Amino acid sequence: PEIHPVHPTTDHGRISPITLESGATIKLLIRADSTDAIRIPIQIWNREAYLFGIGAPIRAEGLVYGLLFAALLNNLLFFIRLKKKNSLFFMGMVAMVIFYQAAHDGIIQAYVWPGFLAWSGGAFLRVTLSIGMLFLLAHSREFLLLDNLLPALVKPVKILMAIWAIIIIGTLTGILPAHWSFAGLLAIAVIGALAGAAHKIRKNPRVQAKLLAFFLVPTLVLIVFHVAYQLGLLGPSIITHYAMSTAMVIFLFGLSITETARLIRVSKNESRHAVDALATQRKAADYLFAEVARRTRDYKRKEREAQVARKEAQSNLEELRA
Repeated sequence: PEIHPVHPTTDHGRISPITLESGATIKLLIRADSTDAIRIPIQIWNREAYLFGIGAPIRAEGLVYGLLFAALLNNLLFFIRLKKKNSLFFMGMVAMVIFYQAAHDGIIQAYVWPGFLAWSGGAFLRVTLSIGMLFLLAHSREFLLLDNLLPALVKPVKILMAIWAIIIIGTLTGILPAHWSFAGLLAIAVIGALAGAAHKIRKNPRVQAKLLAFFLVPTLVLIVFHVAYQLGLLGPSIITHYAMSTAMVIFLFGLSITETARLIRVSKNESRHAVDALATQRKAADYLFAEVARRTRDYKRKEREAQVARKEAQSNLEELRA
């Protein structure tokens, strides 16, 4: 048997060559010892098979990051244009998803902080996901106008935000172990509650709730697939492998489209109100000018009548003297 000892290393990946005979069967044993969270995806490949099979995942990840940065730029432009606080919450949520995905894919560990395993461990992923959920709840409260339309849901939203804040603090202080996986279930609860709130106010024209619900349904289904895979209820497949990433992209893309539709409606309403206000001001100015002209005519008419009266009085006085 071939033995490849690995000494303490800070590399992101390690390649060990193994020579196999055609049709041979071997057992591969790996023992790892780490003081931090560790993830060891094992791949056995040759050069031709690797280069042939790596193209699709790279294109898929590039598409995911492209859509995320497009959503971030889109809402940045909306914030610059409309100065809405809601766009800031959405940008924070998208930024956390980008950090989460980059840490999960090993990009941060490879290029930002090599050798620091916590970047790709459960603690960092949980913290980024939790911060993203805080931004999501704040965004949902503003987006769905809960304070005005569903005030009964404001307190549960605050409670959920407090729970996520406790999870962040507990994870950073080490009280909550990094290997405990419950974020997926809480994410299902949060997005399910968001879908329920959108369903309740689906007929309100001020909120694009129907459009939001259209994207929430596939998001929930994909997250359920991901959680079922994490719990061992489903085996590995292309659906379970890309379920969480696809769910986040669909969810953020749906929120971005919904937010765009709402802001377009708000912009149109503001433009309509501005046009109405301008028309009202124009009518008021026309009325003011007409009133000034009328009073000027009345003043001139009365002045002419007074002059005629004075002339008549003067004429009568002269006749009396004569």
